[in-house]
Order: sequence, then C-alpha cells, then structure tokens
Amino acid sequence: MRRLILLRHAKAEPSEPGMEDRARVLVERGRKDAAKIGAYMKSHALVPDRVAISPAARTQETWKLTAAAFRPAPGAMSAEQLYDATPHAIFALIKDMPASAHTLMVVGHNPRPATSTRASGCVRNCPPRASSLSTSPSTIGTSCTRNPGAWSASYRQSRWNPRPISARSSLIPPNDRPLPASKNMP
Repeated sequence: MRRLILLRHAKAEPSEPGMEDRARVLVERGRKDAAKIGAYMKSHALVPDRVAISPAARTQETWKLTAAAFRPAPGAMSAEQLYDATPHAIFALIKDMPASAHTLMVVGHNPRPATSTRASGCVRNCPPRASSLSTSPSTIGTSCTRNPGAWSASYRQSRWNPRPISARSSLIPPNDRPLPASKNMP
C-alpha cells in the first residue's frame, strides 16, 4: 500500500515590492504550526520515507521544522518542478518515485496541493477523523491518501483518495493548538 501526503507550506511573510517570491520565509505562527504538524504526523504514524520539496524558502523551512519530529529524518529532495506546479506536474513527480518509497510526502504551495487532492477523488484510508484540510489557500494544510500498487501504476489521479488533516484542526488537543492569530483561524 502506498501513502501520499501533500503538505502546503506554513504561514509565510507577505510579499513585499521587489522581494523575490521564492525568498519568503515563515512567520512565527508558521514556524509553530510546522512543528505541530510534524508532532501530529509522528504521533499518528504518518512518517514519510521520501520527501519532495519545492525550492522556495518557505517550503524548505516548513519541511525542516516538520522533520524535526522524525528520528531519523526521512530522505528529502528539492524538486524544482514543485514551484508553481500544476496538479499534472505534481502527479508526474509522484509517478517517478522509486518503489522503495512507501510513504511519499510532497511539500508545496497552494492552490496546487489542494487542487491535486480535489482532482484525486474522495476521502478514505488515513488517520481517523482526519477531515479538516481546507482546500482554500489556508496555510499548513495537509492531506493524506493511500493507494495500492507502485507509484508509476498509481498515476491516474482518480485512484488517489485524500483524507485531509490540519495543524489547526480538531485533531490536535486544545492545549496543543496555536492561539488564533488571524481571521484565517477557525
């Protein structure tokens, strides 16, 4: 059984005039949320064997903080094609993953991960009650799906069935949730 985890980067600083988009880093809330999603993933046995990350600073930082929960940290690679990727490009990357990777995590940008999860079908086969990923541009959105067979045989988007989770969801005990800091928080 293959497991795919799509992670949208955590809350980043706003774009400033003249600032390169790829250079944007996480704000404090984003750093806290990335660490919390890593802890949640570890506690629910959602540990990837392989990770593909967009080269943008905010996705790299999200992964670094998320990965701190895993010992040892899974093998990760920067994937240029994930920056400004279409759902087709994300699935093409997934298709090329080695058979040795049973749980793959893709760290990217919205709306691509959300669009990819919507393109992939209905919800099933991941952590119980994992149902609160917003497919809107909310930050640190994560979704998980399982599929039998090799990555290359699983390329058809209709065979992937996501089960969403979120750093700010009801899945995290109230004492572990970040405090609401913006109107984007529930």
